[in-house]
Amino acid sequence: MKRNFAEYFYNYLKPELKKSKCLDFDGVKFILLKSINDYFNKKINTNFLSSVATEIYYEIFRPSDFFTNPLSHELGKMLDYLTDLSYQEEQSKKSSREKVYFSEMLETIKNYLHKYKHELKSS
Repeated sequence: MKRNFAEYFYNYLKPELKKSKCLDFDGVKFILLKSINDYFNKKINTNFLSSVATEIYYEIFRPSDFFTNPLSHELGKMLDYLTDLSYQEEQSKKSSREKVYFSEMLETIKNYLHKYKHELKSS
């Protein structure tokens, strides 16, 4: 049975809220890393990944929350990047230039996951 976005998002949010009763930047990072990992393992699609980032970046927090704290700046940049991923995937179907840009986006996301993947194992 396919899960809808709300069920998917809740399944990642719930364990983080149980740990600390509120979602902090570490919890956001874990949810983001788990979602990126699921994306590259083909458990979720681009729209889901973009929706996770959008929900965190614009609905739970505000973009400025990430950029006023130097420790969360990189996380904010990745969230901002991912909110655009679904749109860029659609654009990549229209021109070779956009296809190259989308491939570069995916490489940047893979690099972020690789850099912090060890944090998925510690949670």
